[in-house]
Amino acid sequence: MLRRQQIMLNDRLWQVDRWFSFADSHKVAVSHCLVCPACGRTWATLSFPDDRLIWPVAAFCGCTQDADDWRPVPGSILVEEGYGEVDDQLLWSLPEELLRREFNLHIKALT
Repeated sequence: MLRRQQIMLNDRLWQVDRWFSFADSHKVAVSHCLVCPACGRTWATLSFPDDRLIWPVAAFCGCTQDADDWRPVPGSILVEEGYGEVDDQLLWSLPEELLRREFNLHIKALT
């Protein structure tokens, strides 16, 4: 099922139509707010307009280069739903600007 998801990042809003399930339909997407454990700032929100709850997720915003096994790329909006399981349907639905941003963050994290 397709759903519209809103992505709020750096005071900008994007809306994407994406599949509701991911990981070969074993998981469903929920609304998240990304909270940096280093500075405490809520730096991104990925929400579905009809969700009643927005779940907080610890994710480094990029204020530091710290990372951990669960969030290895500071500043990435790709939420892991279990070790190594990324919301691939969100990735495939990102507009070009956000896709380039994710690409650059991941390349930076690898170097």
